[in-house]
Amino acid sequence: MYNPIGSGLPPVDLMLVDAGTFSKLFAAPHSGVLENQPISVPALPHLIALKLHALRHGHAERQFRDLGDVVELIRVNQVNLASPEYQEILDKYADDTTRRKLAEALPEAFGSESSGV
Repeated sequence: MYNPIGSGLPPVDLMLVDAGTFSKLFAAPHSGVLENQPISVPALPHLIALKLHALRHGHAERQFRDLGDVVELIRVNQVNLASPEYQEILDKYADDTTRRKLAEALPEAFGSESSGV
């Protein structure tokens, strides 16, 4: 967590990755503007994978917040977690406890009625 002292800006989560992982994350970024500055954001599947990785390997005090972030990303974007792309992400980054919590919070995301964004 980077906390810019005295700037009035919110804290930013940082994750250090190797060059290969970085190139995958930014192969198809989404562009935006934050505080009048252009930014790049990883594509939704990559963002969910990053959050799941943080859940598995991060600090215990962030578990609730990180899980909430994953749930909201899935809910807002109507992600179909039953799709092959997301099943692969879950298999690689989510432990059994996280899978169970996601299934409890978002049963509809594991069914065919989701869009599979």
